[in-house]
Formats: sequence, structure tokens, C-alpha cells
Amino acid sequence: MRKETDLRQAYATILPLVEQPSRYTGGELGTIIKDPTDIRLRFALAFPEVYEIAQSHFGLQVLYNLLNNRPDIQAERVYAPWLDMEEQLRQHRLPLVSLETYRPLSAFEIIGFSLQYELTYTNVLAMLDLGGIPLFSHDRGASHPLVIAGGPCAFHPEPIADFIDAFLLGDGEEAIFDICNVYLAWDGKDRESLLQALRHVPGVYIPAFFTPAYTPRDTLSGTRPRYADSTVVKKRIVEDLNTVPQLTTQIVPNVNIVHDRVAAEVMRGCVRGCRFCQAGYVYRPLRERDPRALQEQIDHLVKKSGYEEVSLLSLSTGDYSCVNPLLRSIMNRFSDLKVSVSLPSTRVDALSPHILEEIRRVRKRDSL
Repeated sequence: MRKETDLRQAYATILPLVEQPSRYTGGELGTIIKDPTDIRLRFALAFPEVYEIAQSHFGLQVLYNLLNNRPDIQAERVYAPWLDMEEQLRQHRLPLVSLETYRPLSAFEIIGFSLQYELTYTNVLAMLDLGGIPLFSHDRGASHPLVIAGGPCAFHPEPIADFIDAFLLGDGEEAIFDICNVYLAWDGKDRESLLQALRHVPGVYIPAFFTPAYTPRDTLSGTRPRYADSTVVKKRIVEDLNTVPQLTTQIVPNVNIVHDRVAAEVMRGCVRGCRFCQAGYVYRPLRERDPRALQEQIDHLVKKSGYEEVSLLSLSTGDYSCVNPLLRSIMNRFSDLKVSVSLPSTRVDALSPHILEEIRRVRKRDSL
């Protein structure tokens, strides 16, 4: 394995040859790098998309913050390179590395992919290939990283099951530490024993322990479990979101990204229950966050990041029971600082005149 300094120098020679070098340099405000002597587990948070999309994902920021709050775990980010960068990496035989320390993907203990939509599946394979990791899970040995995946697409995992060691279904804030603890307790010798231990973690699906069954037309009809005590995988649910530590660090990118703002999740799940909505089923049941804790978190993040916009996230923010007092509190606090509020994914029928009036109190300043 090449040293970190060697890889930094090698990347420095090819960055002038790509369209946006800042996608691959790291060093943003809020980045966390620890003393390697304190680290027992290195976790790569892998998002199979280009930097501008990947860095906008709120869930990745949450896991980055939670994992790095634990002293013996170093969480780092690895994103999919754009086509020009991928070409340079292959041409110069360089591995895909993390943004924090330029550590090769193959040198992490755990790689966790976030699967938000199916079109990124090929990016997952490209990242594994660029990282020097065998694509098929059955080809990996004890020396290879554990490759896991979560997100909405983990609920229909079979199209990519041959390439992932374990899927996490449901909320990750608590389950991610269960997975890390199982890995740390493993002796590092027999990969099968690691998977055996992981199958007892609630919410974890191990494809190798289920045999797919097909119809005469070669369509998937179901799966047959190998073990009688592991026949059904139930999704993981954080019962009370207020028990999850607040997001205290939000990485501020050096370039414009898709959602360039402070983000705060006000609730998870949805009261509507629309039959056509995948997210409404994936993220149920409905759970709300304490508005006072949200205000404290938003105050902290705005002060540390310097952002001029706050986004209140949920599947339907207008349905959050405390939306009116929370909006009033935020606007009273930040209107003089010209910090605006946005409510993405809000149904029109949930926008009361009061909500609209509060949002109008701060308008975006025209660029000079």
C-alpha cells in the first residue's frame, strides 16, 4: 500500500488535468482527522455520486458526526469520481482514496455505501474496482474490507446482493455502532465468522445466508434462508429521535454543492401514508424532534458554518406539529442576520398563511 504522502503527491500531479479538482482535495471546514494511534476502526462513508451531490446528503453528515464522536473510530468520506478523474486514476494506476487522509479504499475496515436510487449501482461497482476490492462478496477474504450498504434501496437489495456483504434496513444511527462493535470483536481471521456474528444484529441482511428462488421466467420469486433462526429481517427503527446526539459538525464545502445550507431534520416519517410514496413507507413510523433541541442545534450550526440559509427537513415539514413556533423562533433569532429558512418537500395544502408569512420575513439578497 502506498503511503498517504505518496498518494497526495500522485493525486497532485493529475488534479490539474480534471475539470473540477476541488472535488477531490478535501480540507473543508468541519473535516475531522484524528490521531491514528487512537483509532481502532476506520470507516469509509461511501456515496456513489459525484461530490456536489454526495456532500449534500444529510444522512451522510449525521453518520459522519456520530461515528467521529467515538474516539476509537475514524469516519472518512469517499465519493464517486467524475469520468475525467476516473480516467486519470486508471491511466496512472492510482487507487480511489478518502477525502480526509488520502487513505486507499481497500485500507479501510468497513465501507458503508448509501444507496439512494438504483441508477448509482454501477457507481458502486466502479468505486470498488477503483479501490482494488473484489467486486463479488464471495471473492473477498479476511484481509478485505467489510462492504455494507444502507438507504432506501436496501429494502430491495437483490439486484446488487452479489456485491454487498451486508445490508442495513432502516435507521442507521444506532445500528451502525452495533455493526462496528461486532467488527471490533472479530478476530480478523475467518470472514465467515464475521458474517455469522453480523446476522444476529437486528436490521442486518446477509445475502450469503439466503438463497434466491426464481420463476420459470427467471424472475425472482423469493429467498430461502440458510438458518432457521434468521428467516426474516426486520427494519431497524430509532424509537425516539431525541435520544440521538445532535449534529454538531456540518462540513462546509469549498465549492458550491446542490444543497448548500444548514440542514436540520424536524421529523422522520409522514402522516399522509400515500400508497405511491416509497419514502413514506421506508421511514415510518412518524417521529418528531423536540423544537427546543432543534433551535439549539440550528443556532450552533449557523454560528460555526456561516451559512445564510436553514433547511427544515422532513417528508412534509408543513405537517410538523411545532412548525409554527419553530419558524417564529428561527426568524426572530436570525432575521437581522439575513438568514433565511426553506421548507423542502412541503405539500401545498400544508402551507398555512402564517407559515408563508414567517418565511417571507427574510428574502435572499440579490448578488452584487
